[in-house]
This record gives sequence, structure tokens and C-alpha cells, in this order.
Amino acid sequence: MEDKLSHRVLKELVFKFKKTKDKTIFLKILKRIDNLIVSVVNKFIARKFLYQNKEYHQDFYHSAIIGVYRGINTAKESESGRVLQARLIAYMKAEIRNFCDNPKEKKIIFDIYKDTIVSGETVYEDLERELLRERYSKLILDNIITLDEFNLLCIKFVKHTKMKDIMKITYHSDNWIRKKIKSILRRIRVNLCNRNLEEV
Repeated sequence: MEDKLSHRVLKELVFKFKKTKDKTIFLKILKRIDNLIVSVVNKFIARKFLYQNKEYHQDFYHSAIIGVYRGINTAKESESGRVLQARLIAYMKAEIRNFCDNPKEKKIIFDIYKDTIVSGETVYEDLERELLRERYSKLILDNIITLDEFNLLCIKFVKHTKMKDIMKITYHSDNWIRKKIKSILRRIRVNLCNRNLEEV
């Protein structure tokens, strides 16, 4: 899939910042993706009733910015701008969760050079899920699979969750889950074959 102009501009800024470490370029990146950062924060808050109190919103925003910085540091020139954006989103989410996992930290002191520790495995799970969501978004929009079914595939094949844990998450039996996954994959295969696309 060809990058949009916005993806190409973002990639150019990211690698310019990586080479120069110029804070003004970092601020340009933040200005360019501000709506994206706000969207990531709002979606996280919408799913977490516990954190809907406004006192957390700024902390989450700052956490997301730290995620952007860390995502930039791991960016690869071989990646497309679209993949780079997905990487930044994954790091934003990981940093927000990192803040939530440390409730004693009431406020984050923002420093773009702060070296926060986030599980690489968590980040790449988010990155893979984000890329899969983009790839399968048409299947969801065309009602081939539902968003819940997509999430079930992610739990099973991205996070490699054990069956007993999937049963706890979904409140369904292992037999139901196996049949459900088989049904989802069958529908995807049929749809892809009908569209003459390579099976995934």
C-alpha cells in the first residue's frame, strides 16, 4: 500500500530528528501528529472507566509524547511511513499503560530525553495489532468479520494467549472458541479467494 503524503512527511521529519536531535524538529513532529496523539489518549480513556477523571488526561498525553520519542528512536529507514505511524501509536499505547501500571506516580515530569522502560514485547504486540487492524479493516467494514472477532484473533495469534485464559476473557468454552476461530478464518479465506488476493 502506497504511503500518503502525510506519512512521507512524517517519515522525513522523524529521520531528520534522529540525525540532528534538534528539539524544534521534534516539536514539528508533535504538531503534525497532535490529533493522532489526542485520538490515542481519548480511545484509551473511553475504554477505561477508572481513568475518565480529567486529572489523568494530561498525564496520559505526556505519556503518549514519551511514547512518540521512544518510537522514533526505534524507527527503521526500511519501514514505510504508514508502518512508522503504526509504530508510534504502539509506543504511545505502551507508555500510557506503563503510567497506569505505576499508580504511585501522580504526575509525569515531561522530558523528551527521559529513558522510560517499556516491555519490547508489549510494544511489538501493539504494533502488530495496529498493522493487522489496518490490513483487515476492509473485512470489518464489509461485515466479513466483526471488531470483536478481530480482537479474538489478536488475542489468540498476536498475544499467543493460552486457551484457559481466552476462556476467562471471553466467558466461553474452549469448544466454542475453537469453532468461532475456525469460522472467522474460513470467512476470511473465502473472502480473500473471492477477491483473488493472497491468503494470509
